[in-house]
Amino acid sequence: MIRTYIFKRLAAIFLGFMICVAAYAQNHRTTFRLTETVSVDTRRKMENNANALFAEINMAYSQKKPELRLSTDNATPEAISRIKAMWKFDKFYCTVTQVSQRVLAKHNSGELRVMKIPAFFERENAPYELALDFTPDGKISDILTNKPIPIKIDMDVKELTVITLVEGFLKNFFTAYHKKDLDYIGKVFSADALIIVGFTLVPIPNRPDNAPSIPMDNEYVEYITVSRKEYMERLTRIFANNEEIWIDYSDITIKGIGKEHHYGVMLRQKYHSSTYSDDGWLFLQIDMSDNDKPMIWARVWQDYYNYRFNPWDILFVR
Repeated sequence: MIRTYIFKRLAAIFLGFMICVAAYAQNHRTTFRLTETVSVDTRRKMENNANALFAEINMAYSQKKPELRLSTDNATPEAISRIKAMWKFDKFYCTVTQVSQRVLAKHNSGELRVMKIPAFFERENAPYELALDFTPDGKISDILTNKPIPIKIDMDVKELTVITLVEGFLKNFFTAYHKKDLDYIGKVFSADALIIVGFTLVPIPNRPDNAPSIPMDNEYVEYITVSRKEYMERLTRIFANNEEIWIDYSDITIKGIGKEHHYGVMLRQKYHSSTYSDDGWLFLQIDMSDNDKPMIWARVWQDYYNYRFNPWDILFVR
């Protein structure tokens, strides 16, 4: 009896200790101490804004809040939209009580960056590092993460330089959608690019037989071929009408397609926004003739569960 009682007491104490540790890990305050590069006044502003941001993030994670309450006193509207979108897709918190980092100046832009901010992401149950960008006067302008993009290299592509260049372009391309960077996206598409967009639709009763849709079990998938101009107009409306947009990429394959300097990229894309979500395969044909200015010749989307054609057969060669 005494032994059982002691065991139960020890178990209760241990459980209480672990609960306290978990609560501390998710509800502590993170304090920033920044050094070098910019004036003391600017660093203090950056510290205060970062402290306010992660005070809200850590508290919201601990209290399981569905949304963050962020202020334009600390971050730009664009940064707030980006942070909220990241939070909605995969909640996270800073795992340390103090971040001591050097302020880095972003080349030619006047913006500032603080890197190596430890964070834990709930959906992936894994630690990653965050980075914060700041305006020249110390307000948060963007958030970035080093969450890896898994890329499976096809044996057709053997040159390490090519792999590195394509991988770097993909990261910039994906980030542009998260940041709603219309200027960058518009520039990387060829003027004559083949662009096929698709939407999953709820079945519509008495839908005309000639409707431009493909019946797929319990839903429809509608495919539309658009020009670059039309695609950018659609994207402009989407960005304007959705405060929160987050896109998750996985299962990425890079493959040579038989045309010099052209490579095919196949990936799974999970799209989430305030008004719409889908899951599909995205195929890109990328022209790497100019390493400094990669160009997309084809962008083709199809439903993940009901794809009807081999994307590697969709090559846009002029």
